[in-house]
Amino acid sequence: MAPVSLLCNQCGASIEVPESASFIVCNACNTHLAVKRTETITYTEAIHASAETSSDSAETTPVSSQADEADTASVDSPSEVEIQNESTEVAMTESLPESTSSQSESAPTIQTSTAVLESPSTNVGHAPVVRTVADLPPLKASPLMVPSGANERDLWRQALISMDNEWEQEKHTYNVGGGLHGGMNRKSIVLLTCGWIGVSALLIAISFTIWEWFGWIAIAVCVTAGIALFNWILQASEDWQDTNRFQQAERRYQERRQALLNKLASSN
Repeated sequence: MAPVSLLCNQCGASIEVPESASFIVCNACNTHLAVKRTETITYTEAIHASAETSSDSAETTPVSSQADEADTASVDSPSEVEIQNESTEVAMTESLPESTSSQSESAPTIQTSTAVLESPSTNVGHAPVVRTVADLPPLKASPLMVPSGANERDLWRQALISMDNEWEQEKHTYNVGGGLHGGMNRKSIVLLTCGWIGVSALLIAISFTIWEWFGWIAIAVCVTAGIALFNWILQASEDWQDTNRFQQAERRYQERRQALLNKLASSN
């Protein structure tokens, strides 16, 4: 498969991307990129921004919620504070190790845990290890995602390059190299068949007039030529159908390409 030329979402550098790739690293800025594809556009997007946002929210939310719970518990239950004070006064009459043990058992402890998400961009020299699509940070989808540092003209140019690469791969799927290269249509098939019937009838009639055995030989020759002509017409007809499909696909490609060129010209 031929690689696809895309632009880096972070620095705008050109990147050669294999068609089956979903994640790449820019050689210019070492940014980890996700390759996004739609029906008409293929583009890149940096994935470290979404991961950092998720990491910040994961770090702050558990601590704040647990701190609020601790504050609420201390305000709503004053009786627990009185019980702790009484246990502390009783423990003062005992030995120091026993006092320390009782205080450690009665004192409430608050354990906080924070979830830290490591951004893929921290390992600059290595590609991120992604097991499944669910392991990736969420990406915000929008109708038209313009890479940072790139204007609308760069977006349409990237879409045009992607469309040209897809067409280069698609046109190799059509068999347009055999037969008459699209020149054999239904009208040509009918004319060749009628011509073969007329020539065969005339040749057989003349051969029988000259000598009876010439007539039988002419019949055998005409039948053999008819079988060969039928096989050739069948192959040419299949080539004509393939060529017709290729021309229709090429016409659609040219229309879409012209539409992108118009948008590219209007974005100046």
